[in-house]
Amino acid sequence: MLTVDLVGTNEAAASIRAKGPRIIQAIIKKINGSMIALQSYIVTGKLSGQVLKHRSGKLANSIRVNPAEAEGATVTASVEGAGGPAWYGRLHEFGGSFVASRRLSGHRTW
Repeated sequence: MLTVDLVGTNEAAASIRAKGPRIIQAIIKKINGSMIALQSYIVTGKLSGQVLKHRSGKLANSIRVNPAEAEGATVTASVEGAGGPAWYGRLHEFGGSFVASRRLSGHRTW
């Protein structure tokens, strides 16, 4: 029979708990870096030729990073877009319909 005695477990647990805030801050820093890289990939790769052609830049300029936040042991962050003047980006992504504000005729005046 093998008997194992762990000595100092309370001290080890306390040491790990004390490092928790620094670990969370390190995770937040890494996630924020990843979100910035994802934003760059979306703008340069997906919205500038690979999937959609770059026309006005409104959709690309709408891509924003929501920085990482910690709540307890959970860290969340996101990259989102299609807000403000680039509302049409949501139609590209999710589909939908809208009512045109002016009548379209045979010639363009806009």
